[in-house]
Amino acid sequence: MGLLRRYPGSRWLWIGQMLSQLGNAVFLIMGLWEIQLRSPCLLAGPVW
Repeated sequence: MGLLRRYPGSRWLWIGQMLSQLGNAVFLIMGLWEIQLRSPCLLAGPVW
């Protein structure tokens, strides 16, 4: 935590990384939700 107090720029970097990780998690969860609820046939794989 001393790094965050000593260098204010690192605080913004840390906050940005946390928001980015949160956005990635939400995107993954919503993508899986969309596939399972609206297009379950996509889970079956390719049909040749």
